[in-house]
Amino acid sequence: MAEPVVTSHDNPQATLDTSLKIYAQYTLAKLYSGHSVFWALNPQPDDYITVKFETPQIIKRLVTQPVKCAVKSHHFVADHLCHPLF
Repeated sequence: MAEPVVTSHDNPQATLDTSLKIYAQYTLAKLYSGHSVFWALNPQPDDYITVKFETPQIIKRLVTQPVKCAVKSHHFVADHLCHPLF
């Protein structure tokens, strides 16, 4: 399989966590650092991805982008962003 094209980006230092089962080498850390895509298997309704910044941040932009793939059931169908108000 050809490696997906990833646009390089610079994110602030953060601790990452997810309940999703990671596929192959497509980890959340590699996505966040701009080196690869993130790919998970069999997502469930209560699965999560948490990004905890080491220092407070003002978020100017958040990009989620599905990757087109040959298997329709693998497509990213819906997403939402939740954040706690402190």
